[in-house]
Amino acid sequence: MRSVAVPAVVVDTNRLVVLALAAVVLVAVAAGAGAVSFTDETGAQYHPDRDVQLVETSNGTALWPYTSRARAFPSKTLSINVVVYGDAADVRHALVARTDADWNETASDQSDLDPDAAPPGPNGTAVAWESARGATRYTYVANVAREDGTPAGYWMAESGQFHDGDYLGSRYHVRLYEPIDDEERWVAMQAHQEHWDWFGLRHSVDSNERAQQYVEADFMGQPFVDSVSREYYATSDPLDTDGWVTEIELRGGAVRLPNATEGEADASENSTADGALATAAVPATAQLLVGVPLAALPGVGVPQVGGILALAALAAGLVGALTASAPVSPDRISRTLSRSRERLVAVAADVDLRYLVLFGATLSVLLFVRTTGIYLEQVLPGSPKLVVALCYPLVPVGVPLVAYLPARGLDEFRCFVVASTGVALGITVDYALLGVAVLPVETLVHRLGVVLAVGLLAAGAAEKGQSLRLGALLWVAVVFAPLVRWF
Repeated sequence: MRSVAVPAVVVDTNRLVVLALAAVVLVAVAAGAGAVSFTDETGAQYHPDRDVQLVETSNGTALWPYTSRARAFPSKTLSINVVVYGDAADVRHALVARTDADWNETASDQSDLDPDAAPPGPNGTAVAWESARGATRYTYVANVAREDGTPAGYWMAESGQFHDGDYLGSRYHVRLYEPIDDEERWVAMQAHQEHWDWFGLRHSVDSNERAQQYVEADFMGQPFVDSVSREYYATSDPLDTDGWVTEIELRGGAVRLPNATEGEADASENSTADGALATAAVPATAQLLVGVPLAALPGVGVPQVGGILALAALAAGLVGALTASAPVSPDRISRTLSRSRERLVAVAADVDLRYLVLFGATLSVLLFVRTTGIYLEQVLPGSPKLVVALCYPLVPVGVPLVAYLPARGLDEFRCFVVASTGVALGITVDYALLGVAVLPVETLVHRLGVVLAVGLLAAGAAEKGQSLRLGALLWVAVVFAPLVRWF
């Protein structure tokens, strides 16, 4: 019998690993997107008798402690978290001229159309380009009750917006609501911390609580402030709101806004209220010692400070250990440096330096866009959207270029690992510098897609085959998905 030779099948293990990783991440992206969509479609129904919660004023009217995208209760977005008792003009003057923070009135070209119009999640987001005047947020003041128990009154838009921070970085944003009745001397505020998202060209809201603490610390200890405390309003929203609202009493006999939930909270809520009020009543100097104002600053939080201190302690320990192990002399230092240089030369001989270039480029490209945007914002004040138009092309064009060009002619698998690791670390550092601690599921899924796309583009540049086509297709998807609000 005549034997027939069977040609050997050559399997590229590196390519299989890359494609397997791509398949796993794509499945995770699809599952995450599906989970987000499912959650949005099966949200709880709106119940007027349960969801319309009012805070009574001194003259029989009542305030709805939420903001809304439209003049309708079901379009509720974020909750009111600060109420100042005093004349509205005094409150504005206090924010701009008499407090320690750098509050500025938000101009029309510095307002997003809809910064918190996304479906419920840890962060709310919205497209920034649809209107030059920015979004209008409403709240409701009731003066009578209908027969079915639902409130009747009037809707009012914000009377002013203030911000402290960088438009293209991280900032605190406050909306003011003033009653039309001159006899009611109070101003409600919705304060939140937000950052600019270069993929979605929008502001993403990160926290209500940190902005609330920032406003508290700003008013504490001021000579025109009589008291700063917290009251339980039982408010809630998709962010980190815990139901406690800051009440600031200005000097001069301002009318106080009593809490409508008085008498409704049980003993456990009262005990929680005592704890929150005690925390709010701590002087500003004492809060500085425990890090509350530090945690409220844009881009600087307790986790970041803790990491810096840990690195400093590690460096000090290493220096101490080296010092204690042997006497330090110029000859010893020279020999140590010489051996280190020889080792680095040996390592560099074995490793293609283009991998380091690839890692550094993918790590720094998004950080470069962030820092350049903030710098140009200072150089061109009042024109943040012009800066966005100048810097945004670096995202859809610059990121794939820095992933593709250094990777040509290198190993496919190594390029995938190096490029994906670099861009993932760059995204992490960017969020850490902005002080963002929690991401919504849809944003996390999107960034995972970005990491995969950059890795595939680098791998494709090395072998110029299927990985490159797959990476290009995925990159187009992750660029356009946030713009059309798929994420």
